[in-house]
Amino acid sequence: MGALLSALTFHNNSDKCFHQIGQGKPYGFGKIKVEAKLIGSSENEQIKLMAKFEKKMDETVKKWNESDQIKELFTLSNNEVDNDKIFEYMLLKNKDKKNEFLEVKNSNKYLKSYIELLSNNKEKIFSPKSLLKYLE
Repeated sequence: MGALLSALTFHNNSDKCFHQIGQGKPYGFGKIKVEAKLIGSSENEQIKLMAKFEKKMDETVKKWNESDQIKELFTLSNNEVDNDKIFEYMLLKNKDKKNEFLEVKNSNKYLKSYIELLSNNKEKIFSPKSLLKYLE
């Protein structure tokens, strides 16, 4: 249950993060907020379940909540992401009749991770805070 709650609430950060569904993400479309509550349990009990999940994760992947993959997920899901400033669709035919997608593909370029793009702006990189203190 702790893993499910963690996934749905971004490890108790649903006030700062959104799930993204559908198309148009570079334009900020498809952001949804999910609130998950276990019937008959308090918020503190739910946090303890997530803390137990975190403890189990730490046994396998040390400091999992500080991994680049988790930072990437949480930073991209953060409500402060400025999609229109960084992301845009490549044009299959621009005004010069060039296919931007093919040009990138043929030059063997790759999409940098979002946290790489933010490397000069580290305060915008977001990772979840540990909930282990709730197990004490």
